[in-house]
Amino acid sequence: MSTVTYRHDNSMSFKKNGDKHVLREKLIDGEKGLTFHYLKKEGEKKFYSITVKEIAKDSFDITIKNGEETKEDKTDIVGLTKLIKATPGLKFVDIFLSKDRKMYKSRGKKSSKKIDNKK
Repeated sequence: MSTVTYRHDNSMSFKKNGDKHVLREKLIDGEKGLTFHYLKKEGEKKFYSITVKEIAKDSFDITIKNGEETKEDKTDIVGLTKLIKATPGLKFVDIFLSKDRKMYKSRGKKSSKKIDNKK
């Protein structure tokens, strides 16, 4: 069983001019690494989805779907940071990585303490 130190879920769905619009944000950070997903769908025509999963320390798998087009890539933390800054919908990930991640990582660490059994 893995430990999750931070989870962010946000989902919004509504109809506008007869078209269904969906916006989903999901971010999980824990023992297994960082994973996030962003989906923006406007009716049947516009679709954008990005999924990122940490496969090793500072190594990420990226899957981007834009309409019918699918692109898969692997990158390091520097490339991921550039992608996050270039994509307006990933502001929630940018805020977490730049400000909040340090605060939550420190809580998950366990320190070993010596127990003195002498009486």
